[in-house]
Amino acid sequence: MTKDRLLNVSIAGCGNIGTRLSGFIKNELDGKARLVAVSDINEKRTKMVVEKLASSVRVLKTEQLPAESDLVIESAEPNIVFPLARKCLESNTHFMVLSIGGLINHFEVLDEFKRKGLKLYLPSGAICGLDGVKAARESSIDEAVLTTFKPPYSLAGAPGLKDVSGLREKTVVFEGDVNEAVKLFPKNINIAALLSIYLRENKLKVKIIADPSLDCNMHNIQLRGDFGKIDITCENLHSPDNPKTSLLAVLSAQATLKEAVEELS
Repeated sequence: MTKDRLLNVSIAGCGNIGTRLSGFIKNELDGKARLVAVSDINEKRTKMVVEKLASSVRVLKTEQLPAESDLVIESAEPNIVFPLARKCLESNTHFMVLSIGGLINHFEVLDEFKRKGLKLYLPSGAICGLDGVKAARESSIDEAVLTTFKPPYSLAGAPGLKDVSGLREKTVVFEGDVNEAVKLFPKNINIAALLSIYLRENKLKVKIIADPSLDCNMHNIQLRGDFGKIDITCENLHSPDNPKTSLLAVLSAQATLKEAVEELS
């Protein structure tokens, strides 16, 4: 891409984060990037995004986005990530993934993007301290545990969860490996998938706790190995647009997009 033209960006998924990113491109990245297309299974949402931007943004099918873009941003759901990644590879298009659980059994994709000289951006989302995790990986990790605490309403609708609206006390709703966690809580546990990618092994153990006393999401990462111990806790307030999404996850997506535009422009 030459320095004298804008970076063409498309977004798959016009929910909370996708809509925020569309506005971010217009208001914060004007002159460096432009949104050229969006897709979503909900036609009403795509229409709202296009009308809000008052621009020539097109509504396309998800599989059409890579051929029209320099960078595709996925902000929809895990099951579209791998097929969309393959389309990006075919079109030599850079890719930014928010539903990182979609890569959990496809680590080879990371290497394919690298071999082709393409960027695969994975925002840190609702956690921090990934530099320490990356460093610990160079040593020997004996134990890796992620414990997530969420108010029950933040977990509503998860395939692996029965109705928890009547909970009156802290309750463990899941405990197991990362693959099962991503399968049963696809929209709640992206950070587990991201940690697993950083560890490059499926040794991560996950515990999810519904806590009706909370009004925020909390995540605790514990690693133990011959390097010592790492203990990281994040307490995240909700996005004002969606109580199920941590504001830090939205801000992480914005920061990663800004870095991508600077790198690719």
